[in-house]
Amino acid sequence: MFISGKSPSGHRIKRSILKNDSVITREVQKLNLRNDQKFWGAYLGSLGIDIAKNRMVYAYDYYRIIKFMDLEGKQVRTIKFIDEIGYDDNTEHMTNGLDHNVQHYDAVYAGGKYIYIRYIGMTPIDKFYEGQKGIYVTYIEKYDWNGNPIYKYKLDQSGHLYFDDINHKLYLASRYYDEPFFVYDLPE
Repeated sequence: MFISGKSPSGHRIKRSILKNDSVITREVQKLNLRNDQKFWGAYLGSLGIDIAKNRMVYAYDYYRIIKFMDLEGKQVRTIKFIDEIGYDDNTEHMTNGLDHNVQHYDAVYAGGKYIYIRYIGMTPIDKFYEGQKGIYVTYIEKYDWNGNPIYKYKLDQSGHLYFDDINHKLYLASRYYDEPFFVYDLPE
């Protein structure tokens, strides 16, 4: 089992295995991006795993950075978008401080052939107010499991997503409609 979670010095990906009657946990990948920032909340994100491919992906919430790696964390490819707003250290001691930071990625969807990562690009507060007005635009970035970009989709709806790699479809359930289901074609 793999988890990402806080540690005394930041955020980590850990792997736990059952050996006889004991659980053995070890660190696989350190997720801190800056030596001077130890607050675990700055490195929150989403983890996607494909055991059969020996691959995992971590997309940061508050940095526009994605890490593609093997399950041992030895081969890591980092994609970083330049000139993007990162985590604001001044928000650490504010009430709801994390909500004042731009949230870049908020979900990873592990498909059989591809990995899909939802990009938001606004603060959680702005996302809430946009949602109150109706629907906000959703962006999906599609990569292969080695971190090569394949396609970027712009959806006119927001909601819960399911990706069908075989039929090249995206199914979306929205809370804003009485008939809440939408189907999108996913061109290559």
